[in-house]
Amino acid sequence: MNMHQTHACDPSNHGVYDYLMNGEQKNSLRPYLNRYGTGSGCPAGTGSRESSGAQKYPVMVFVHGESYEWNSGNPYDGSVLASFGQILVVTINYRLGILGFLNANIDRFSKAPANYGLMDIIAALHWIQENIEGFGGDPRSVTLAGHGTGAACVHFLIASAAVPEGLLFHRAMLMSGSALAPWSLVGEPAKFAAYVSHHVNCSPDLPHQMLLKCLRDKPLSDIMSTPVRAPDFGNAFGPSVDGVVIGTFYVVWIIPSLAISILSSSYDMLVGVTRAEAYFVFNSEDVQYGIEADRRSKILKNYVKSTYSYHLNEILATIVNEYTDWERPIQHPINIR
Repeated sequence: MNMHQTHACDPSNHGVYDYLMNGEQKNSLRPYLNRYGTGSGCPAGTGSRESSGAQKYPVMVFVHGESYEWNSGNPYDGSVLASFGQILVVTINYRLGILGFLNANIDRFSKAPANYGLMDIIAALHWIQENIEGFGGDPRSVTLAGHGTGAACVHFLIASAAVPEGLLFHRAMLMSGSALAPWSLVGEPAKFAAYVSHHVNCSPDLPHQMLLKCLRDKPLSDIMSTPVRAPDFGNAFGPSVDGVVIGTFYVVWIIPSLAISILSSSYDMLVGVTRAEAYFVFNSEDVQYGIEADRRSKILKNYVKSTYSYHLNEILATIVNEYTDWERPIQHPINIR
């Protein structure tokens, strides 16, 4: 089967298709540095400075988003930002999907590492602290930025006890996402882990360590072929409470604890949104021709039902009101884009 096709041969999501078609195989860490004017400094991604007294540039580490199950840091070319901003840009890759976020622990109040994708980001930050000076970067001036699910990952690391505050990064940028978003945390990770266990003939009722051993003994291809359907506007595999990177206090007090941890932290933080939100949700026909009003209403109703548990009609009415052009309240369907 072509990797760009679904099992039913439905139209691929337009943005996802573009990313997969244009993606390249590259290293997990890609430093960029372009400096103009004085002629000093080293070219992008090359060796160390000749002089220990040479100017060191602020570092921006970009954590890609769009999904906890696909994407890569490779499509994001940091060279233009590096040259205009006089900074060093690093894009990273981290484990996604089953390999990055499988959490088979049924006891949500016990500690069992599961957020391997987040741990990869932490490992990358350690690498940057140890090596970025060799690329002309300043390890004491690191900004961690993320978009979408990447922004949620950054937010989780801000509040994580696994990250020494102020040592691995010093500022944060959250673009169109945060750990407070309803999709940011997988609420029932053990349920989706059970699907994987059944698929590869490992009993989900085994003690946690025995279950992990059983899963690790299975061929990777068998694990990756598990048919798991993610909930609408949610994730089957993504950050979850593991007691290590994401503390058990998130189970009951996620919003208050996050708010307190942010307000009491020493990180400077910039929060914003971007254009073309949810672009990757729509297929190419939706993007090109627009959608019918009835389909828009169905999407919004499904979103509200999947996200909220009370005042559903009021929330839906508020969303429709916010995104209705009241100068032209009745539009041809082609204009609903």
